[in-house]
Amino acid sequence: MSKWTQIHADFIEDGVIHIDAWTTSDDNEDGRVIAKIYPDGSVEYRDIDAETDEFAQEVIQGRLKEM
Repeated sequence: MSKWTQIHADFIEDGVIHIDAWTTSDDNEDGRVIAKIYPDGSVEYRDIDAETDEFAQEVIQGRLKEM
């Protein structure tokens, strides 16, 4: 089970895809960047759990395949 209820990969800044996550479905909760995908396909994990979290990896790997 993932610690995140929502993960989005739709914010791109200077070619870097930000993987944003929320722990609840509360619209007032601030999301946080758990990983960044760079144009060369490398991934910088900002949250150690994102490396092994199944939900996070599904989103990250999906974006990598789209590149």
